[in-house]
Amino acid sequence: MKRFNFFLVLVLVFNYSLIKAFNNHEGYLGARNNISFGVDIHPATSKVWQENYLSYQYDLGNSSYYDYADSRSFSYSGPFPNISDDLNQWDWKVINTDFYSYSFHYEFSVNKFSSLGLDFVLRNSKLLAKLENIYISENSGFDDDFYFKYMDFAEVSGINLRLKYRGYLSSFSGLMSPLGLYFDYIFNLPFVTTKYLYDGSKESSSGIGFGIAFGRQGIIYDKVTYDIGLSSIFNFMNEKKLSRHIFKHSNGAVKMPAVYQNNAANYISGYFKIGYLIY
Repeated sequence: MKRFNFFLVLVLVFNYSLIKAFNNHEGYLGARNNISFGVDIHPATSKVWQENYLSYQYDLGNSSYYDYADSRSFSYSGPFPNISDDLNQWDWKVINTDFYSYSFHYEFSVNKFSSLGLDFVLRNSKLLAKLENIYISENSGFDDDFYFKYMDFAEVSGINLRLKYRGYLSSFSGLMSPLGLYFDYIFNLPFVTTKYLYDGSKESSSGIGFGIAFGRQGIIYDKVTYDIGLSSIFNFMNEKKLSRHIFKHSNGAVKMPAVYQNNAANYISGYFKIGYLIY
């Protein structure tokens, strides 16, 4: 929380100093301030994408198996125990539901070529545990049967606080700030929390990130604006060594649920915003 408060004060001071330094730009119809609301779509964390392309699936281990040498079935208590066996397996994998985030944006036009912005992006998504039973015949060594089941695993929620410098391509689009084609340069502060749904426990993580965005902002009617584009942000977040669940991906990456979810969602996102220009 102290880091958040310090960053917020720094953002306000930085914005105020630039506003005082550049006070001759008139904006569009005398308006230099734009307030907007938007939705972000994160395709890499959708359930459909992951099931079809096997992306971002993390193993939670197995819950039961059959020991042919002992001719007995073994099961373990707890929702996601961590055991392994090569024969009759019940493999738990974690996947995301379709992931959207909602946001509030403020933009101030510094001059006809650039602006400064502050975004609050609200995150809320559910993680599912997918149970996959694979029966392997003792004689053939091939998969004989599959069984699938889904179970609520965790919720990931939080906020991404972003400071943006936007450079408008005025000479290319024939428009000036705050309208036209643009590039964003983004500094991000993510704060995310995982709540495990089967026992109510929580753990949190934070960090910093950097990214870019490309889009277009235009007028719908009078001073009502639209903003559409693509963004990509890479975050560096702290992780607890004693986290309740550490996911090991097939590529060797190890992440806490909130870190994994937040970073995967930010790698590539599409967004659409509706706003209004004021004074």
